[in-house]
Amino acid sequence: MTTTTARELREGRSLVDPDLFHRLVQRVAEEHDHDLNMAARVVDQALAFLATSATHQGRPLSPSEIVDPG
Repeated sequence: MTTTTARELREGRSLVDPDLFHRLVQRVAEEHDHDLNMAARVVDQALAFLATSATHQGRPLSPSEIVDPG
């Protein structure tokens, strides 16, 4: 028998203050020539990756190329 544990899904942006999130989005948009929507997606996923990496045990993780600049 297998036991699974339900986990609450969160967005990466929920891990930081909204003002900080928007500053990070602006910076990624300017430095990597993304529109604000794409920059927000990149930052959101970069934050989610960092949170996952902080608690992950096992094989190494790495972000995708598009998320890496976030």
